[in-house]
Amino acid sequence: MVFENNPCLRLSWAKVLFGKPSLVVLHTWINRLDGTIGFVDRVMVKELNRHRFQFIPSVWEEPFGIVALEGIACGLIPIASDGGLPDAIGEAGVTFKRGQLAALVATTTRLVQSPELQAKCRRAAPQHLANFRSDAIKQEFLAALESVAAPRSRQAVK
Repeated sequence: MVFENNPCLRLSWAKVLFGKPSLVVLHTWINRLDGTIGFVDRVMVKELNRHRFQFIPSVWEEPFGIVALEGIACGLIPIASDGGLPDAIGEAGVTFKRGQLAALVATTTRLVQSPELQAKCRRAAPQHLANFRSDAIKQEFLAALESVAAPRSRQAVK
């Protein structure tokens, strides 16, 4: 059965059936995946908090990098390749040309040697993270739906 063999579908069904799947259910499913994914626990967050920068040198054009938001939330400044990652890091990090080691080195050097750039990234982080909170995303989504629905409503009235 497709449902049993696809962890994404199992998780989706758990959300549909139970609203929010319990942590026990999630851990059970994830343990069956042979270590391919896992939870970031408090130890990991504590470890990330000890560092200043996060390297995200993706080899493909990411559609969006949630890992960048997670790093920013842990106080890291992301150094990420281009693609969808610039949307995920905004002004809270810096980017370099994907696949170009020299660009990664130059970008990292510029950031490490510039306390001003680091401060700028850190100042941008709280607002950037706020833009991706569930309530902000919901409002943006509803506004997009309303902008599409409004012209159709006016046409129906005519």
